[in-house]
Amino acid sequence: MIKLIRTLILTAITIFNMNAMAATQTLITVTNDEDTDLIKLYLSLDKNSDVEAFQMKTYTASGKKINDQTFDASEAETGIIIYKKEKRDIVKLISDNFAPHQGGNVELDFLYNGITGSRGDFGFDLKRDGDVWGVFVKGKKARSLHFVSNKKTFLGTVGVKEVIVTK
Repeated sequence: MIKLIRTLILTAITIFNMNAMAATQTLITVTNDEDTDLIKLYLSLDKNSDVEAFQMKTYTASGKKINDQTFDASEAETGIIIYKKEKRDIVKLISDNFAPHQGGNVELDFLYNGITGSRGDFGFDLKRDGDVWGVFVKGKKARSLHFVSNKKTFLGTVGVKEVIVTK
C-alpha cells in the first residue's frame, strides 16, 4: 500500500513538473546565398505559452549544430543583434510593441551597404493563435526566409540586398 501511495505521489509530481516546463516552438528557418548554413529561430515559451526568449541555432548543411544563442524576449525593444561581423551589426531584430503574450510587429534591421553604412529593413508580424506562434508577412504565414547578398563589382559582398520569403 505504501508503494502504491509513493508511486501515485511521484506520478503526480512528474505530471505537474511536465506541465510547468517550458516548451520550444520553431518559428522560422533562414538561409542565405553566402554559405550553406541553415539558421533556425525558435521561441522558448513558459507554461502559458508566453514568449520567454528567442533562440537561434545554426547548422551546417550536414546538420551539425555550430552555434546556439539565446536572447531574452525583453531585449526585442532595444534590439537583438542576430548577426555581427567585424564589429558591425549586420542583422538586428527589433520590435517597439512586442508583448510576450501576444507578439507584435517585428523588424529585421540589416546592413544594406557597409561602404556607405546604409541600412535596410524587413518587417513581419509575430502572432499567437492559441498556443501556436507564427511569422506573418503581409498577412500570410511564412516558414522560411532567404537573405540575398548585396554584391559590388571588385568589392564582393557589402551587405544584405533583400530578404525574401521562400515558403
